[in-house]
Amino acid sequence: MKTVGEFEVNNTFKITGRGLVIAGRIISGTIKIGDLIDIEFADGVEHFEISGVEHILTSTSSPDPYAFGLLIKDLTPDEVEIHRTRKIIQKRIEIRRMDDNKI
Repeated sequence: MKTVGEFEVNNTFKITGRGLVIAGRIISGTIKIGDLIDIEFADGVEHFEISGVEHILTSTSSPDPYAFGLLIKDLTPDEVEIHRTRKIIQKRIEIRRMDDNKI
């Protein structure tokens, strides 16, 4: 696995029918569906796979081109609710990708 970017977490929220969203800002790199992140919560570290990357419109007068929401793959509604309310300790997270050269 290799690090392909950095993401600064600002918030987590739920979108009904879609699941958990980790909202924040891309600091560096490019984020793709299938990339992996580890989030350090107050009560432990969780590993997630990204199932969607969506731009978040922060302001119509001066939008932030780096504000994105990362949708998290394969969580039950109960898991979404639990993770949404957990306190995140580490605000800067690495985005990892499986090595493209390995099969």
